[in-house]
Amino acid sequence: MYRKISFPLPFLVAVCFFSSSASVYWFFSSSWLEQQRVFELSMIGVSLTIFFVFGQVRLDERTCFLWIIIFVLGLLSSFFSQYPEWALYEWSKSAGLFFLILIGGGVFYEKKWLVASLFVTAVLCFFLAYQFALFYLMAFVSGELDLNPYVLYPGFDNPRFYSQALIILLPLVLHVAVLCAEKGRSVISYTIFFVCVIQWSLLIALAGRGSWFAVVLASLVVFIFFKRFRKFFILHFCTVVGGFFLYLLLFLFVPWYLGLPNDFPTGLRSGLSARELLWSKALGMAFSNPLLGVGPMHFSAEWNHIAAHPHQMVLQWAAEWGIPATLIGVFLVILGMWRGFQYIRTSTSATELDVAIWMSLCSALVLAQVDGVFVMPFTEGWLAIVAGMALARWSNSQPLYGAHVFILKMIAIPAALVVCYLLFVEAPQVYQKQIRFFEVEKIGSPPRFWDQGWIPM
Repeated sequence: MYRKISFPLPFLVAVCFFSSSASVYWFFSSSWLEQQRVFELSMIGVSLTIFFVFGQVRLDERTCFLWIIIFVLGLLSSFFSQYPEWALYEWSKSAGLFFLILIGGGVFYEKKWLVASLFVTAVLCFFLAYQFALFYLMAFVSGELDLNPYVLYPGFDNPRFYSQALIILLPLVLHVAVLCAEKGRSVISYTIFFVCVIQWSLLIALAGRGSWFAVVLASLVVFIFFKRFRKFFILHFCTVVGGFFLYLLLFLFVPWYLGLPNDFPTGLRSGLSARELLWSKALGMAFSNPLLGVGPMHFSAEWNHIAAHPHQMVLQWAAEWGIPATLIGVFLVILGMWRGFQYIRTSTSATELDVAIWMSLCSALVLAQVDGVFVMPFTEGWLAIVAGMALARWSNSQPLYGAHVFILKMIAIPAALVVCYLLFVEAPQVYQKQIRFFEVEKIGSPPRFWDQGWIPM
């Protein structure tokens, strides 16, 4: 029988601190992105420690074998890459996120810890909405009267990073509102619902076309195939409509009434924003190095004037980890989503929570085809947490024993060592290294691992 992880509190504390990195500036780094990376690595470190202590995870043996192949190929790719040190950073982070999913699957197997993590999402979104409202009001108090949404969102270096996080979090937060309504906590439920409306107004204002498309596609799947849960879809649709009208009020009517210039960003634009050039470059790397790729993170080893990553999940993996690892990874992702899809459609145990989890994952995976979902630390961290929820809800696998656990520990050991090095040696020096890089290279800093995206720094 599967023994539940009996020490989940450190994991949940790590999740809470990681979540706070988007709303509280802890002065651990020179940018929000770097702070979020430090907290992501800390959360990974806690997960690896729990794995070493308990060594018990629920995963299908064949699935485990395929994940092992991916990480072995990634390790080989790292050793043969141009900058093995940087490749190992990325490899260790990716392996750590895998163990974060496994530990999350064990922790969230118990309902009370799953519900606790859901309330973390609600509190996080509440604080982010509060900070946005405060920034909006301060535009009047300060006399600046700058209502551009790009300067009103806190906690993220780039509006796309905020959009990525919101499409993952909002379905879960909406489910918390439903839970509170079922428990008779109407005031809390309405408050959380309004938080979703505020966040949707900002999500619309940030003008992320990929985010909009991802949510629309995930919502259509829910509406068409999950007929038992149309009520949840209607609630979700109401938050979108409410957010749209709030957007009209805050970013169109108020500026018009006050006679302010309305040159805000708009999502009603065509073109790929030079992504086709990044995709072509990644495709060329993949075909030039089909077996092992150029090495994890090594798209960033060749400077280009656009970005430090391809803004496309599959091409990024193919270019950096090789085509075999990419095909296995894509197969496993599709398999996991299909199992969730079937569970929601056929299982009598499925609830609206499963729909929310599926929407979060589906939206993130769709957005990953045009954006750096698998690059930004806050997005990666929450995507792994939600995947852990999915593992806890949708998997019937038995705990692993014997050789599989041993091999997983052989993967976890180097990952843990590199994570410790990153936290205690590399992170304190990042700002100084960036300054030196700027002085020597005279180029900007699109983010990849740390805020300075190009390697070597």
